[in-house]
Amino acid sequence: TWTPAVEGHTTAGAYTYTEQQGTYTKIGNQVTAWFNITNITTGTAGVGTVEVTGLPFNVAWNISGFNGEATGSLTVSSWNNIAGDHMYTLLPDGTNYFRIYRNTGAVNSADAITIDDKSSDGADIRGVITYTVA
Repeated sequence: TWTPAVEGHTTAGAYTYTEQQGTYTKIGNQVTAWFNITNITTGTAGVGTVEVTGLPFNVAWNISGFNGEATGSLTVSSWNNIAGDHMYTLLPDGTNYFRIYRNTGAVNSADAITIDDKSSDGADIRGVITYTVA
């Protein structure tokens, strides 16, 4: 198992949760991690791009030219500015977290979902991602 948590990239902030669950399977250098974070309640507000921290292994993108996007699926609820957008995760090399982004508009511009887009203490993030490790 692993324990997912939420923070802002620029300033972490402090958050509590009703559910904070993670499980994973590792086969060779591939990790598939499931996560369920519900009722994300703000104690002290963070700033910046949403990061889900605590991945069970650090990310190691050993594929030349790969930008760090993970495969998988996620859902968010009680977040502003995401209606109709395609969401995806970005995992910086050497880290144990992922960031949540969205593609918007006719040209599919990439925009980060920020921690202050959380609209209530009932916000949730759930999903599964697959990434590589060293």
